[in-house]
Amino acid sequence: MNLSLAFALLKQYRDHIFLCACAVALAVFVFSFVKAAKRRRALASFANRMGFKFFPDELAAPPAFMEDENLALFDKGLNRRAYNVLTDRAGGVEIHVFDYAYTAGERKNSREHRLTVAVFSAPDGAYPIFLIEPKGVFDKLDPFTERGAVDLEEYPGFSKSYSIDSLQDVQSLKAALHGVFGLLALEAGWHMQSSRQNVLFFKNTGLVPIGEYEDFVRKCRSVFGALNGNLTVRL
Repeated sequence: MNLSLAFALLKQYRDHIFLCACAVALAVFVFSFVKAAKRRRALASFANRMGFKFFPDELAAPPAFMEDENLALFDKGLNRRAYNVLTDRAGGVEIHVFDYAYTAGERKNSREHRLTVAVFSAPDGAYPIFLIEPKGVFDKLDPFTERGAVDLEEYPGFSKSYSIDSLQDVQSLKAALHGVFGLLALEAGWHMQSSRQNVLFFKNTGLVPIGEYEDFVRKCRSVFGALNGNLTVRL
């Protein structure tokens, strides 16, 4: 097929091509809308069953923890928003579990990232400041690089999968996180960020499926409980 014939066919069928493109775009929009509505209904049911308050849209005022400079997640990208928010309060700790979205990249190369996040907030808290994340390829080649501020040779299960950055005193940090290291060693892929008043959890694998949501919340509760001592948090 020569070039002139290709242009002739394109001109002849351009209206059909345009209509097909519109139909595909509409189908994608409808599918996304239906999928989002189904997730909202499922989360509303979950919240009712577990005793949470549920806010399907963005909160009128973003929670204070989203301005916490020690929670690195909330510094990423643009158009940051929390929605499908579940909240509860127990033992002086406020709990938020929510779907979170932000846009990274520039212009045509930008991409929206979505993930499910849990944040435990205590106004009178005094948690150590640290960041735990899965190790990358280069971290695994050299498990005790300068990137990880804490030497964790006595926690081989944890140090195999995770790195930790903190400016806290090493010994006090190890004492505070002893139980956390043991629990995170059981499953790779978790991100944990802590400031004085807020402790945040997520896995960088997209939105947590509804069928795994209760397990996600339970695991966050367990790790937070290990950090927070004997405090019982109802989730």
